[in-house]
Amino acid sequence: MKLYLIPLLLLSLLTPLSAKPDVVIKADPNKAASPLEGLWKAVSAHQDEAPLDTEDLATIFMKFQGASVLTTYDEEAVHGVFTYDAKKHRMLITLTMDDEKITIPMIYKLEKDQLTICQFHDFEEMPKKYPDSFKPAEGLVIAKYKRLPIDNRLNGAWETKELWGMGEINEDKYAFVFDKFKLLISDVADPKPEFGYYLTNSKTTPKRIHLYSDDGDLQKGVYKIEKEILHICIIENDSDGTLTDKEGYPKDFVKKGDATYIKLAQKK
Repeated sequence: MKLYLIPLLLLSLLTPLSAKPDVVIKADPNKAASPLEGLWKAVSAHQDEAPLDTEDLATIFMKFQGASVLTTYDEEAVHGVFTYDAKKHRMLITLTMDDEKITIPMIYKLEKDQLTICQFHDFEEMPKKYPDSFKPAEGLVIAKYKRLPIDNRLNGAWETKELWGMGEINEDKYAFVFDKFKLLISDVADPKPEFGYYLTNSKTTPKRIHLYSDDGDLQKGVYKIEKEILHICIIENDSDGTLTDKEGYPKDFVKKGDATYIKLAQKK
């Protein structure tokens, strides 16, 4: 079944979305941040009148930063821009698909650290019409999110000090740049970067990180920062289920099995 939540737009469109790494949207420093500013994780959702499965909710996030928005679902992350009307509680999100702009009207409700968003199922047929209710009904998609803290300590440039894969040390050196929610990774020997996105969840133990590639690949891992050293562990194939939890995140920072363990130092 296709899903049409804003973070699921890539599933509802007939052709893949194209990322635009060269487009940078800067917020006006003279304007206050929007009330939506921050990182949000889905806690419940309805398509028409049917609730979304817990497993699907686990990968749905939204992050508002200035005039930009990042939405994620499953292994995909989509970057766009948004505007909002605080009096009417309306919002427009605009995404780019093969150089064509797709705009989605919606209404929102903000209650402390809970955000509720509603849009029409067939928003492309009603590009200027807004819903008028947050009650689950035929033709509507409604999602509730909770606010998560943002870990700004990752922002900046980092270089690998240690890299393990398949239980062995790897001598390759990589550079990472974390910029709000954008991610650049490059081989030091060949500095042409790969473009992607990242999100963190610092409310879990250990803290979780999602690394999204430009071509639709997600690596789920855990991270920690100790004495200005960033540690990341990713396990993509835990065949016996001893190294990862039930959601597929590493239980700890390990260098054995199929684990990828990265130790990074921040560039001064």
